[in-house]
Amino acid sequence: MNKDGFISTDSIKWYQLLKFQIPAAIVVLFALLTSAINFTLDSVNARTHDYAILNLAGQLRVISAGIISQSQQYKTNAPRDYKTYNRDLKLYASTLQNQVRQYDEIIQAFKKRELSGELTGLDSPLTCNWDQTSISQLDLTAFEWETFRAGLEQSLGNDKDGPRLESAASYILSKASALSASTDLLSKEFRLMMQRKLDNLVITIKALILLSAVVAVSILILFYFRLIKPLTKNLAGIDQISNGNLQHQIVTRAQNELSKLSNSINNMASSLNAVFSLTTHVNSASTVDETLRIVFEDFKEISPINWAGIFSVNASRTEIRLERLFSDFNSSLSENQCFEFSGSVMADMIDKGNIKIINDTSIIYQLKPDTAIAQLYKNDGLQSVLLLPLTTSFKDDNIIVLASHQINAYDPARSELLGFIAHQLTNSFEKNVVMENLVISAIEGLAKLAESRDPETGDHLLRMSLYSAVIAQQLKRNSIYSNEIDNQYIRDILRFSPMHDIGKVGIEDSILLKPGKLSQPERENMELHPHIGGDVLRRCEQQMNQVGHSIFKRGIEIADNHHEKFDGSGYPEQLSSTDIPLSARIVAVADVFDALTSKRPYKEAWSVEKALQLLSDENGKHFDPVIIEAFLQAMPEIMQIYEAHKHI
Repeated sequence: MNKDGFISTDSIKWYQLLKFQIPAAIVVLFALLTSAINFTLDSVNARTHDYAILNLAGQLRVISAGIISQSQQYKTNAPRDYKTYNRDLKLYASTLQNQVRQYDEIIQAFKKRELSGELTGLDSPLTCNWDQTSISQLDLTAFEWETFRAGLEQSLGNDKDGPRLESAASYILSKASALSASTDLLSKEFRLMMQRKLDNLVITIKALILLSAVVAVSILILFYFRLIKPLTKNLAGIDQISNGNLQHQIVTRAQNELSKLSNSINNMASSLNAVFSLTTHVNSASTVDETLRIVFEDFKEISPINWAGIFSVNASRTEIRLERLFSDFNSSLSENQCFEFSGSVMADMIDKGNIKIINDTSIIYQLKPDTAIAQLYKNDGLQSVLLLPLTTSFKDDNIIVLASHQINAYDPARSELLGFIAHQLTNSFEKNVVMENLVISAIEGLAKLAESRDPETGDHLLRMSLYSAVIAQQLKRNSIYSNEIDNQYIRDILRFSPMHDIGKVGIEDSILLKPGKLSQPERENMELHPHIGGDVLRRCEQQMNQVGHSIFKRGIEIADNHHEKFDGSGYPEQLSSTDIPLSARIVAVADVFDALTSKRPYKEAWSVEKALQLLSDENGKHFDPVIIEAFLQAMPEIMQIYEAHKHI
């Protein structure tokens, strides 16, 4: 039994299965019925044998009575001449001889326990099965008979042609009571034995009836608790689930196929509940990042997951980029990483448009051991990967990749369910991509609007946004601000940092484009642009809030505070230290570095070394020391951006 009180189907033994128990019960009942029938037939056959034995015992009584009766008659009418004696030789002597022979045959057959068909009149010989009391009486009767016969033979004499019939008759009459008693006792003992057998037969039949009743009741009880009751619970549970209560779980104590059925129904209900929850949450998501986060959190109710990402294929279908990433560990993959698309597993999946399950990523390593993505999966210890194609109506090819540290984490039998999830994710993804594209377009438009007021800045917005993103990424890797920064934060820095000076649209050209030093009133006017920019974005945010979205929060922080200084000497609010939003402190470093290393109408571009010296001098004054440290650690990446987009 698992921790939820459900029977684990893994613990079910073969003998607990209904497919074994039901046939076994039928076999038991059939065996009892067969045994009862065979026992009854054997009993009937035994009674037939018993009647044959009793009949022979009765014949002994008749024979003994005949011997005595004829001897009495002979004694009364004994012959007085040769003629009558000769007559009695043919009548009395012949009859006596036959009676003695018949009696002896029966006694000898009894002693051997083998009764021939000639004796019993049955089709086959009969083997006697007597109890010890009957055998003892038989032995006594047989002994007395043999003694009687020996005395009779002695009385008759040795002359077979002239036996002493009168002497024999006298001997018989002298032994008549003993012979009759011995024969009667044997017959009586046989009757008692037959009665005992009959009594045992009745007891056995009653025992069989009782045993059959006990077995039948036991089977009914067993079937009630192991079949009827669990089945009733399953039906009631199905009714609950069909009525929409997908959180209902069927609890059954039976350990058989019905427990498997219960677990399957529970898993189905849990999966449906998880899918509906996932669908509801995903459809309520307002950003791609929120969609991915929801997928990561809700998908755990369906299958194991430790990593989730969204990949997009470029227009030429040569490269695939990791656009979004969400994991419960420090992944070696990072957003915006690019990988070769052609010939990859993802390319095959996109072409076929089907989901793909890889329950052992070592297969990828074997097929393409040198590919970067295979190595990254290996570094992250991801052993199972689920790929869901998301092809939107804009014909953009995107793939959601879900991965687990467990091997065989994703059941191929649930591919239809996973396909349904992929369809739901496509709808949400498409909706949020449209919204995100609109936001990005709005951001770029506002940034270009501000840039158009100061055309001499060249690619300043591009460079400083890239610098800002690199600094944020470095802070995420290793700093006291690591817990404050996630991938969404870095994307917001990249998107909204170009809007830091959007407030300049509200500054007069005479001040904004003045080549010389500004007067105090002009400077005060110029220092209003952070508030102007923040107010513009706040109005945009209010509009988005009305439709249930929040987009410009990070942009407002940056626009309002990018001219604040760490020591509190900045403007417009003279905030200091961590009272200044982290995003504004990051953008401040990137903005100043690019301004220093870029040519302006009023100055030449500084060298990188000279700019770094100023940043060092202002460390702890203008700038947050932690951010300066991160900036210096990220200099290799900073210089790549500088060389690629430097202002000539």
